[in-house]
Amino acid sequence: MLHQVATKIIFFLRGRMTLSWLRDHKNDCTHLPYVFMWEIQRFIQALAMFSKNSVNIRNIQINVSDLDTSEIISAVKSISNFMTSMSDHVSNDTVPTNIPRYAKSFELHHIEKRRRSSTFFRPQHYQRE
Repeated sequence: MLHQVATKIIFFLRGRMTLSWLRDHKNDCTHLPYVFMWEIQRFIQALAMFSKNSVNIRNIQINVSDLDTSEIISAVKSISNFMTSMSDHVSNDTVPTNIPRYAKSFELHHIEKRRRSSTFFRPQHYQRE
């Protein structure tokens, strides 16, 4: 399952529309690797929860095929929603604004400042020296 998700992400990133979108938004998408890492980490965490579920472990040991798959279902729904939202961003020519909490402490804070300051126009004669 992890291999299928990784393959889907790779095909998405290598798509013609995605490459064009990334080229057009090169300066605005510096946080994108952190967003993908965050979603992949959440997916792997849900798969780990499934594998360490004591009910599932016991059922496998006694050779019962009734497994609790709620973690897998939620992981698949989460990654599917993420890939759908990324596809929507590409088709609508927008940039995702959700930055994972841990990534905000990296170099992204100056990008946000630059983005905010670039939308504000101040005429030359009003600028402070």
